[in-house]
Amino acid sequence: MLFIYMVYGFEDLFEKLKTHYLVKAFAGGLLIGVIGFFFPEVLGVGYQAVQSTLNASIDISRMLPLTILKIIAVSLTLAAGGSGGIFAPSLFIGAMLGGSYGYFIHQIFPDTTANYGAYALVGMAAMFSAASRATFTSIVILFEMTLDYSIILPLMFSCVLADRISSRLSAHSIYSLKLARRGVPFAHDITANMYALTPISEIMTTKVVKFFKDISLKEARDIFMKNPHTIFPVVDEEERFLGAIRASNLREAITKYGEDAPVTTIPFEEVSISAPNESVEQSIKKMRETRDPRIIVIERGTGKLVGIAGPKDILKLEKIVK
Repeated sequence: MLFIYMVYGFEDLFEKLKTHYLVKAFAGGLLIGVIGFFFPEVLGVGYQAVQSTLNASIDISRMLPLTILKIIAVSLTLAAGGSGGIFAPSLFIGAMLGGSYGYFIHQIFPDTTANYGAYALVGMAAMFSAASRATFTSIVILFEMTLDYSIILPLMFSCVLADRISSRLSAHSIYSLKLARRGVPFAHDITANMYALTPISEIMTTKVVKFFKDISLKEARDIFMKNPHTIFPVVDEEERFLGAIRASNLREAITKYGEDAPVTTIPFEEVSISAPNESVEQSIKKMRETRDPRIIVIERGTGKLVGIAGPKDILKLEKIVK
């Protein structure tokens, strides 16, 4: 929100200046030049600085100042009549802000947190999501950049949270606010709230590979060899959900109990469970609690397993929006 307010605040300030537009351009360029002299990273798109932050190789003392100075430089550029976009600056600001936060968190909890490069990556997506309200786009772009499933859960959570907080503080994105300030009527896009509007049943996978409780560990291993998933739901004869087993525990269980032991000798994992009519947003909150990027969908009342949703299924919402 500070980014949005600064962009339009500087625009209002320059419009109030009763002087020739060339003077405004000169003043804006001069101020940006002074900033760029001491902090050259703010000039241009800044991809090199972003890459250094993601690699955790940037000078730590410069990240937080670069966050503020980039906002000022972008605001001055647009207010003085320059041409520029919002996408690249949003990524830059998010990377520096997320990296700064991640650095301090890592100093406090060094054994349980990643380096600040991971926080910078999530910060990039969250920043663009908050500024543009393009939550799905932010998630998809950053996920495609990394193809790392371990980042998908904090990525989705941060983007949705940033979007919701930004929506509470302002009814407009950084793009729609310009139209509103010009008095251009338009319908508010509801796609930013698709997580809350879409039930998990619309995106879940219904063909679930599962273990029946009476099968042996050998049979479970054979199923795993044909379907190399990481988690397998366990059901009874009526397909009522009993729990979930992690495939990585199969080998240890066979060594310990033998191939003929029932699959239920393996302890159940803590997983996220939703009803078919619960929203994707509610399901993501449960994923955050269990730290497992899958949702087991069961019917209320009967307890029957009806589906499972993972990161790829959640990203199907992008197709729904289109």
